Amino acid sequence: MMPGPEVQPMHARRPFVLAALVAVTAAAHTAAQKAIPLPRLGLEVQPPKGWVQLPADPLDRGQCELLLCGTKALTTRTRGPAQLPRMRVLFFASGADAAAETVEGLPRRSPFRDFDDFVKRGLGKDAKVSSREAGRAGKLEGRRFVVDIPAATGDRTALGVVASIDGGEICVVCEILTEHVDKERKELERALDGISVVDRDANAAGRPIAPWVADPGAWSGMDAKAKDDARKAFAAAAAGFDAESPGTGFKLQKHKVWTVVSAADPGFTKKAVAAADAARAWCERHLGKISDRESAPATLRILAGPEQLAAHGAGYPQSEYAPDRRELLFFEDPNAGTSDGYGPLFRAVVRHWIDDHAPGAVQALPRWLDNGLWEFFRSTRMKGKNIEFTSGDVENGRIAYYRQKGEDMPAIWNLIQESMQPSPQDGANEDVWGYTPECSRLVRWLCEHDGGAAFGDADFLSTYIRGLGEAYQKVGADPTRDVDAAAMSEAQQKTFNTRFYAWRDGLLKQCNDAVIPLALDAWQALNAKWLAFNADFRAP
Repeated sequence: MMPGPEVQPMHARRPFVLAALVAVTAAAHTAAQKAIPLPRLGLEVQPPKGWVQLPADPLDRGQCELLLCGTKALTTRTRGPAQLPRMRVLFFASGADAAAETVEGLPRRSPFRDFDDFVKRGLGKDAKVSSREAGRAGKLEGRRFVVDIPAATGDRTALGVVASIDGGEICVVCEILTEHVDKERKELERALDGISVVDRDANAAGRPIAPWVADPGAWSGMDAKAKDDARKAFAAAAAGFDAESPGTGFKLQKHKVWTVVSAADPGFTKKAVAAADAARAWCERHLGKISDRESAPATLRILAGPEQLAAHGAGYPQSEYAPDRRELLFFEDPNAGTSDGYGPLFRAVVRHWIDDHAPGAVQALPRWLDNGLWEFFRSTRMKGKNIEFTSGDVENGRIAYYRQKGEDMPAIWNLIQESMQPSPQDGANEDVWGYTPECSRLVRWLCEHDGGAAFGDADFLSTYIRGLGEAYQKVGADPTRDVDAAAMSEAQQKTFNTRFYAWRDGLLKQCNDAVIPLALDAWQALNAKWLAFNADFRAP
């Protein structure tokens, strides 16, 4: 590809000023959509036409009141991933404790204290404020800013306004690939110019916060029944909030299990909901014996494409199911219905089911089961109203490799105990799990064949997941869960790894010792059945 014209660096440009905003005011009103009220901050935001409201990520320090993304996916000349422009409205409450930023030697995702702390810890260690001056965005008086954000996936520019209000600071920030700032400047300024100031109600209801996030100390002191009651109440409140406020660009659809909100094409939404129903029916058949707990409400959010999913989670850990939000995430995919298409949705449904029936287990899935379920559901297809389970090229290719070499599949105890790939002893970064095809085959044996019976328990997978939940309750949550991975030094990375490995390995041993207390001869007999199953395997 021939290089495009050079882009003038932001620090060489004049800052955005009020005159530029006034010049586009008329256009902003004609090219905007319905205003979004934010009564807790005393603002209304009127985004450009077509912009979509995304769920603010729970790992965004709990300070993001609104997250929007544009409709035009942009790329860089280096062909980095396509990215949508984003707009965030954040509130930095006064009194955040700087001491909470580092706990036991590791940086934490504690709340940002103010705008400068947000730039330093939120936009990347190399982000720099290139301009800052008094000004306004729409009706909001404050300080206009531009921030340069170097990034391997494409340098970005953040521009916006920060203003002081009672109790803290409001920050409204637009973020876009730097290469496109000049071309998209007018739309970004329209987004900022759509801000209105209204009467503030600091006590207005916001999206419910998970009790284990809001007050971890109180949560750890609750008994099992109190936790179950609190989970149910939170689940109902979270789904109810999404039903009342599905978000700009999303349409609400009634469903017996989920609150379905979709920005996708109605035809695709219908197919996706049918696929989610099929996955739930699979859970009822194969994971129905985990516990007698009833499923609690949750939101199935279907985005218009993968770029929206990336805009929602850029810079933060991502999963198909977010327990802290009670939300299943999927996106419109032209490959849906084929291998790789509905896999993320199937996994979201399974994770939701596990979270409801064995609280904590979804955060504690060992590598063998997590990767096994991932590949098992990746290589599936929808056939009518049912899921067709077929082994994919990844799984078939690995089995063919063993046959070519004249080797047996790995011993089943090595897979379940994860001794095939132990955690590094020196705190070094571990390799990507290398036995996903074998683990997918193991899940297939347990779910679709006679693997459970070989363990002496037709519902072995349900029993095992229940054991994971019980082990999680005894061992406790991952002590590194709130660590700010992007802010760690090399030495801190080793400390982080060591603590995480110790937690993960200890939890796995606790579960395996309780659920599969087999002597060596029993393991060997079980392994003989496992090898016989694979010897008879023929790819479809």
